[in-house]
Amino acid sequence: SDETGFLIHRADDPGFTTNLAIYTRRANATSYVQTGLPIATTYYYRMCARNAFGQSDWVYASITTAS
Repeated sequence: SDETGFLIHRADDPGFTTNLAIYTRRANATSYVQTGLPIATTYYYRMCARNAFGQSDWVYASITTAS
């Protein structure tokens, strides 16, 4: 792969303005696990790959934790 890493944003709203958390992962990462999140809460994620030329388009997802 050509990426040097990944950038992951998690927020409480789809506009990524409330409680934004920023995470990075190494090149070739294939998963990302978060634990200890409150139950029955929806989170919004976006992720992009990065390399020396810049970053890819964002990929979006929303996830609601189990109740």
